This record gives sequence, C-alpha cells and structure tokens, in this order.
Amino acid sequence: MTYDPCTTGPVVVGIDGSRCAILAAKWAATEAAARQVELRLVHVVADADAELRAAQQALTVAAAAARTIEAVEVETTVTLGRPHSSLLSQSHSATMVVVGSVGVGFLPRMLLGSTAAALAVGASCPVALVREDHRVRPRSAPVIVGVNGTHLDDALVGASIHEARIRGTHVLAVRAEYSIRRDPHGDRELGVADNFEEEIRGRAERWQTAIPGVHVDTLVRQGSAAEELSTLSRHGQLLVVGSRGRGAVAGTVLGSTSQSLIYHARCSVLVYREHI
Repeated sequence: MTYDPCTTGPVVVGIDGSRCAILAAKWAATEAAARQVELRLVHVVADADAELRAAQQALTVAAAAARTIEAVEVETTVTLGRPHSSLLSQSHSATMVVVGSVGVGFLPRMLLGSTAAALAVGASCPVALVREDHRVRPRSAPVIVGVNGTHLDDALVGASIHEARIRGTHVLAVRAEYSIRRDPHGDRELGVADNFEEEIRGRAERWQTAIPGVHVDTLVRQGSAAEELSTLSRHGQLLVVGSRGRGAVAGTVLGSTSQSLIYHARCSVLVYREHI
C-alpha cells in the first residue's frame, strides 16, 4: 500500500450546526490550505423544506470560522439523505473526510454515533475525527502513529510524516504488542527496539524526497496497542492509525485497535486507508 501526499480532491467536512462541527471545519481548513485543495462543507438534511434554512445558516457560520484559520477556497452544499451515506458518497472523490467528536467515554461514544464509525469503516479515503480538547498542547507535541508490522505501515508512516510537516512537528512511531518480550535485567524489549528503529528509519528515509524535513522517533512497548496509544495520545497533536488490523477482511471491518481509539484517544484521530 502507498500513500499519495499530492491528491487533489477536496477536504470534506460534515457540518451539523454543533460546536464540534465548527472545530472540525477549522481543523480541516489547515489541511486543505496545506494540500492546496478545496474545503467542502456538507450539511445533510432529511427534510429540505423544514431544515434548509438552518442548514444554510450552519454552513455560513462554519465557512466563516474556517476562513479565520486559513485563506482557503470554501464550497458549501446541502444534501438530502442520511449523514453517513452522504459522506460515504463524498469520500469517493475526497482527499479526506473530517467529522467532529466530543471527547471520550461511554456517553461521548454514543454522541459520536454511527456516522463516524460508518465512515471509519467504509470511506474510500482517510477519515479524521476531530476531538474537542480543552488542554493546550505545545506546537512541538508529536503526531503519533501506531504501526504493527503489516503492509499498512509504509503508508501510515508516510501519512504521519505529511501530517507532522503540516503542523511543524515530529513523528512518534509506536509499536505495542503483548508478544514483545522484555529484558528482565533492563528496560528494553529484547531485540525488538533496535530492529523497529531500523525499519522505521528506512521507511522515513524513503519519504524524505516527497516530504522532507520531518524527524521520526520510535517507541516500543509491551502491552495492548490500544491502551498504549490511548495513553500516549494525551501528549500528541494527532494520532494516525490504520483502517484494519491483522486478520480482518479487507475493507469490511475496522481493526479492534483503531475502533477502540476512535472512541478513547485523547487527541484527534486520523484513520488512514488508501483511496479506493
């Protein structure tokens, strides 16, 4: 699998009039400006006659908020249907689809709802879940990427390097598995840390031509990938994960680690999948 940093489709944002949607629009404005693509704000309604005026007002507010972040071309559109199916349709030609989220835990999971979960599983492009977070993180906070030795890793490293360059920061590549053995006489994972660092360094070097100037650090942990990445996400700007885990049927399910993290990560999450 490869990552293409030069896609030309719009960055699409789901708008519903909420504060979280405004945050998503502002987050997406930075993405669209850095990629030099259009920002498309989409409000989905079930009843055009009853909801059109409110939808147009919500789009106007979101567009104005986005323009306070970046001088970006903004298109607004109201579509008729269901949010997840409409945004899935938009994803076929999009560089990325962005939706808002509202924190962590059981209630926020319910508020996140089926739209984000359906997008993370079925979208034809990467999906960003923008988390509302009142903690101020320094600009030096890393983009964190979870890798696990699969064919997704090269694309995940490329995507995370691109996101780090947009934010002017570095990447922290993390591998966490229960099967990793620790040195009983030290604080290193036997044989894994050095091999992992070498592997990630090789992948990062291959991306330097297309996306230069981003430093990549590595970290190996013994334990649950979801738990370790969730803990580390407290100190990250963005968490990048793959669209499926080992043993999953391609394109039909979200890997258990990624599924857990879209609900429990403490920062925004980018669920990467190749454009299909």
